[in-house]
Parts: sequence; structure tokens; C-alpha cells
Amino acid sequence: MSSIRLKLAQPLKVVESDSLDLLIQQPSDNWAEYDRQVSFPVRAQVKWQTRSEDCHNYGMEFLALDSESRTRLEACIKYYNQSPSYSASAA
Repeated sequence: MSSIRLKLAQPLKVVESDSLDLLIQQPSDNWAEYDRQVSFPVRAQVKWQTRSEDCHNYGMEFLALDSESRTRLEACIKYYNQSPSYSASAA
């Protein structure tokens, strides 16, 4: 896992190549556990941004992701029944 797309209702005040410190909370079926958890930090760089009718999209590349953060991010993606890896196939 090296990057992620963020879909946000409100725009960020960033330009491509800006670096951001993100605080991630892992999803949970238990609201009390979710609410008590400590967010984990990751640093990411804006690689691209687009706007659609109802949201702002940002391509974020993780910078210096340690193994614990990578594992936690993968768990976040798997929670939503998605693969933490993406491989573009040739058309």
C-alpha cells in the first residue's frame, strides 16, 4: 500500500506536491471502541486533485510508512471489504 484516494465534501487548501500529516482512525463495529481509540499519524503528499459535482478527490501518496502504520491502514481498507492493494491491468 503506497497511496490512497480521499473523497471529501469540503476542499483542502493544498496544491499538488504539498505534504500533509493525516490522523487515521480505524473503523470499528463497536462505537465505544472507535471513540476511545488513539488516531495514528501518517504523512502523505498530494499527487493529484479533482472536483466532481458532490465531492473533492485527492490522490495521496504515503511518505515513509512504517510497518505498523501499513498494517493498520491495510486493516482499515479490509474492514470495507476492499483489497489493500491495487494493480492496474493493461487494457
